[in-house]
Amino acid sequence: MKVSIEKRLRLSIILLVLAIMVSVFIALYRLIKDPLVGERVEEIYSYENQASIDYELIEKPNILNDSPIESDRQIYISKFVEGIGLDFSYQFVGEDEVNLYGNYVIGAEILGSVYKGQEEGSVLVWKKKYPLANKRIQALEKELWIEESLFLDFGKYREFLEELAEETEINFDTSLLISMDIDLKGSTDKGDFEEQLKPNITIPLNTALFEIGGTPVIEKPGAIERTIEVQLPADRGKLAFYGIISGLAALGLVYLAFFTIAAPKKGPLERELNRIFKKHGDRLVALDGHMDISNCTPVRSMGDLVRFADEVNRPILYSYSEDYREINKFFLVNNSESYLFDLEGLMTHEKAGGTEGLPSKEEF
Repeated sequence: MKVSIEKRLRLSIILLVLAIMVSVFIALYRLIKDPLVGERVEEIYSYENQASIDYELIEKPNILNDSPIESDRQIYISKFVEGIGLDFSYQFVGEDEVNLYGNYVIGAEILGSVYKGQEEGSVLVWKKKYPLANKRIQALEKELWIEESLFLDFGKYREFLEELAEETEINFDTSLLISMDIDLKGSTDKGDFEEQLKPNITIPLNTALFEIGGTPVIEKPGAIERTIEVQLPADRGKLAFYGIISGLAALGLVYLAFFTIAAPKKGPLERELNRIFKKHGDRLVALDGHMDISNCTPVRSMGDLVRFADEVNRPILYSYSEDYREINKFFLVNNSESYLFDLEGLMTHEKAGGTEGLPSKEEF
């Protein structure tokens, strides 16, 4: 059974659903036709580089050992150490051949500091540099390997510290910093890059026992990158939302097209009845049967009947019927008197053109 809907309301709902569908289809078109664009960083040349300092401390003959030996202990007795053997290395491995240039500097540096309390700690006062090696790098290779081996005799450093202490009469906290400072640049057809690595080790000089600290190994991968624009995938959440809305709108149109009909236009009698029940419904009482209207005094309008009902404090009666066309007479009974408003007679008179002297619609 089809649902009857007032014609204008049905048309308004159909137009609203169509507007929603059109808006959703436009949004879907824009979402697919004009996707979002984002940025992605892409490696176009990658490489690995590693720098390291390997060391071996050499102990001089002492009460514990009769001949010089290479010591692999982690804590050393300062008086037994004669020097240190150093192996410096740097390795570069690229994915393609590259023009490499730059230099590396190997050096030792004595640092002198004093302790100024718990809050400030040790403060550097002076430093003295000892260059050990300085070489340029120039190569057109895919791989580059640099090796350098040195031996440092601690004797000259101790002599310098003894001379300094005698001249200044200050016992500084001193340490020996050994480093390999690599400054490398590379040039390829995909772009340029620059790398700086500085492995190092630190050896205390004026302590009875010491252990070696620092950062002897540095591994540092690198790459030449470029930023490219990429199309981002459509928002799945929005696609699902628009799909649900368009599906519901389509179902709504199907329902309106096949399961509803436009209600026929209301006639004058139905419209007047609607006005009466809307305005005076709280005063009306339905009777299950018909009344004898032969002795009723007619009134000219529903407004007259309502005013009289208010005056005598009585309800207005009418005979109920499922057919609205049979609800056309309204009564008021006050003791032995009865009054009648005949809506059907009024409408018949209006249709015939006899409107003179009839009450206005506001009186209903």
